[in-house]
Amino acid sequence: RVVETEWEGETAYLASLRDVTEREQAFKELARRAREMELLHRVSEAAMVRLDQDSMLRLVLNEIIQSGFACGGGAYLCEPGVEAGAAIDRMELRAGPDPGCSPSPTDPPTEASQYLQLAAFPLAAAAVRDHHAVAGPGNDAPASQPGALIQEPGVQQVAVVPLLAGESIIGLLCLTRKEPRPFTPDDLRLLDLVGTEVGGAAHNLQLYEGLQQANRELRQVQEMMLQEERLRALGQMASGVAHDINNALSPILGFSELLLRQGGGEPKTKRHLEMIATSARDIAVVVERLREFYRGRD
Repeated sequence: RVVETEWEGETAYLASLRDVTEREQAFKELARRAREMELLHRVSEAAMVRLDQDSMLRLVLNEIIQSGFACGGGAYLCEPGVEAGAAIDRMELRAGPDPGCSPSPTDPPTEASQYLQLAAFPLAAAAVRDHHAVAGPGNDAPASQPGALIQEPGVQQVAVVPLLAGESIIGLLCLTRKEPRPFTPDDLRLLDLVGTEVGGAAHNLQLYEGLQQANRELRQVQEMMLQEERLRALGQMASGVAHDINNALSPILGFSELLLRQGGGEPKTKRHLEMIATSARDIAVVVERLREFYRGRD
């Protein structure tokens, strides 16, 4: 309903103006939610791609940067062996944006800057403590934290998102903005959803990689056992062959030596008997080697 009134001698329509303002606000809210849903959809698709953990985290980070939600950042995971619920002192840098995605690509971090020290980064410590995304000015991220992935030149806003697998934190996602646009409470709620989605995917990939490693080790053990069985069977066969050869060899060597002790007859015959005896002794040496082989399999 349009209400006509006067304001400083001029006619004003208050209800009409209020309706336009409400529509603009509703349109902005719908547009914001649409952007959030689009970002969450892109992140979910990236998280579902069956890659290794680092590649998946890099893909998620690139999707966030390409959407315009942030301009840089890094992904960090707890060190292997950290039990659920244990105190977390530092996390390892596992992924940064691809050079083509970040407006100001940075050099790869050095070995000394591979770890995010929570005690030196209050925002990260708060995210781990509260299990929720937190944000603050860019100067809250100390320059000593991994390379320039967090403390890039010109960074004005930083958000830190815990990556959750159930109730356990397995890592952090740090995002930066170079414009004075702060991370709003709505942004942080969206990032909490992102952290849950990405954390669950990273945890599943960790389990999958662990299962693959266990399968590789199992196959190696199976191959070793199979090889051992083959060698054992070969040893048993060598034992049988050695026994058969020895049975056939005994009369040859025995009679040739007996004939030689009896004089051997003519010189030519004697030479032939000596050749037979020598060959028989050589075969006996081979048989003994076969015996040593199959004895080593027992």
